[in-house]
Amino acid sequence: MSADFRKKLDNSRLLDLFVDHLQKEHNFSKKDIHEILQLPKPLQYSIPVSIFSLRDIGSFEAIVKFLHEDKHLPFSQISKLTNRDPRTIWSSYASSKKKHPASFLLVDSDYEMPVSAISDRGLSVLETLVTYLKRNYSLSYSQIARLLQRDPRTIFTIKSRVEKKNEP
Repeated sequence: MSADFRKKLDNSRLLDLFVDHLQKEHNFSKKDIHEILQLPKPLQYSIPVSIFSLRDIGSFEAIVKFLHEDKHLPFSQISKLTNRDPRTIWSSYASSKKKHPASFLLVDSDYEMPVSAISDRGLSVLETLVTYLKRNYSLSYSQIARLLQRDPRTIFTIKSRVEKKNEP
């Protein structure tokens, strides 16, 4: 590892600590910090819906595998993007590699979901995905079922579960 790279890494860690301090101790939002420091907005990562059609791995495992292998993100960054513990990210990736060792064969997809959609932990990944596709693409539940290669009754059950969670 070169000295320049080590210095950049140290500076990056220092900046992360400073940002964490501003958020925790002074209640600054990320938006406020970006404006103050004049940082570029963080990259938004989108997940192609086609990765969810694999039946041999779970939805969250697919997301972690995609972000790590296809977007080349480190586990720590995936952890921050998904609002999950780093150990969860590591174990999800290890599990996905056992279940599906091959790389994804990504097909061009008209449908994508931002990673930020799953950072709210109130819904499962599949519940979030179905809700996102319905709300943002106006797809019918049968279209969503075909897209995800799931039984339409499964999609209906997911929709019902989301509605119950949203009841007052």
